[in-house]
Amino acid sequence: MNRLHQAAVHANGLPSPESDSKQVDQQEYLFEEWIKLQKDHQPENYRYLAFVSQLHDRGVLANPEDTVVFYRSCIEYSCSHFEAVTARPYGTFDLAYVGIDALAKLAATLVLYQGSSEASTNTNQAKSLEAFVSLVILVMSDYHNRSVERFNSRVFFRLFSSLLCEIDNNRSQLSSEQDAEVYKVFSTALQVMQPRYFPGFLYSWIALLSHRLLIPAFLVNGRGNGGWNQFTKLLAVLFINLDDLCSSPEAAIVAPEFYRAVVKFMMVLHHDFSDYLVENHMQLNAVIPVQFGHLQNIVSAAVPQTAQLTQPNPFTSGLKINRLEQVRVPPSVYSDVDNVLHEAGVKAVMERVCEANDLSEQNFAFLKAVVDREDGQISPILLNAMVLYVGVTATSASSVFSAGAAQARLITRLLQEIGHRARYHLVWAVTNQLRYVNSHTHYFSTAVQHIFSTSQQDLQEQIMRVICERMLITHPHPWGLLVLLLEMIKNPNYNLLEQPWVRAAPQVEELLLTLTHSNSPHSARH
Repeated sequence: MNRLHQAAVHANGLPSPESDSKQVDQQEYLFEEWIKLQKDHQPENYRYLAFVSQLHDRGVLANPEDTVVFYRSCIEYSCSHFEAVTARPYGTFDLAYVGIDALAKLAATLVLYQGSSEASTNTNQAKSLEAFVSLVILVMSDYHNRSVERFNSRVFFRLFSSLLCEIDNNRSQLSSEQDAEVYKVFSTALQVMQPRYFPGFLYSWIALLSHRLLIPAFLVNGRGNGGWNQFTKLLAVLFINLDDLCSSPEAAIVAPEFYRAVVKFMMVLHHDFSDYLVENHMQLNAVIPVQFGHLQNIVSAAVPQTAQLTQPNPFTSGLKINRLEQVRVPPSVYSDVDNVLHEAGVKAVMERVCEANDLSEQNFAFLKAVVDREDGQISPILLNAMVLYVGVTATSASSVFSAGAAQARLITRLLQEIGHRARYHLVWAVTNQLRYVNSHTHYFSTAVQHIFSTSQQDLQEQIMRVICERMLITHPHPWGLLVLLLEMIKNPNYNLLEQPWVRAAPQVEELLLTLTHSNSPHSARH
């Protein structure tokens, strides 16, 4: 017993499969028999269930400890098989992945059809899956730490991908609640395996995050079952790792490729799951660092599926946003704005200002101190939540901008009185509301023009800087942002092209000239 106890304690915390070599041989033999079962042409499902039932009846999976040891033996066998096959001169990946695919099938079968014939049917599939996935991550960590630069992530990517496929093929066995809990396990696993902890798993991680089965599992019915919240957490992890990678000199070669992968992934969401981006834009834009303006544009340029055919062409001659019927329709918001404001301790003050029309000096001083903190820290999520809250309350009756309303005076005074750095982030948060045509876009488009026309040159330059930074990036561009800039170019009161600070920036001047020609009547007809 002492020898077995000592063998079970591994230096890196992993359960050791070496406690009993005979037991390991028996387990590998059982796994080989399972692999042979997979090679049959479309075997009946009852044969899989019979095999699993025998594992339980013969005590192979008698308790959690035995199950862990069995799983560990199967994982080690599959990894060794992959390395042995790929090391051969003519080894193929199809043959190398046989063990991995069989392991995924076994794990999925054990998770979905648990227990022996006498076991209770009221089992927790998510807990069983979590135990298996946790063990896989521990094994992967061990391989990653030992292999360092030679770590081969293909094995573990294939295992998780095959596991997703097997569970998707048998989703009919899960209730809606079980389904949500099962995919929550994958969400947690992806957070644990993020690139900052597993640099060697970088590309496989983004490939798993963008998996064709994982995205719909979170987003198709995610509004009601919590999938959207889980996916938003994963995107936050993605952007944090992207920021870390692009800030590291050691990752100068890898960072551009990873960034391109992230852009492609976000464009998939923009095209196929635009409603998710539309309704969660506040949280997503808040977690995307401002240096990644292209990613923020992808989020802000999303249009609901029901409104895509009614979006007017921004270059239409004589287009007036205030004449569009859509400006009377508020956008749908899924993000919990109230909770963000409450956690920051500003909810009560924002209610007094925006709903009771009470912008007293005390209220303003409090909000100014929160936005422009003495320690210089900026909270993008708070700024975006405050701006969105202003939009929701100000457009509750009408999207028409009123300079005398408390909401308008709050935004105007903040932009005119806070420090340069905080103001930059606040202007960025305001432009995040210039999206597809809706009441918020109309309100903030008018608000920006009013603030621009009544402010000093320093603020005007900063507003134009943020707008042009977002417009100089490649497509897509938010509809509301483009329409705003076109209106400002056409407005003779601004005379943008003649401003010295515009002409001093060749890129900005070229952008404005290009848009001027694109918006000419001749260009509009073509």
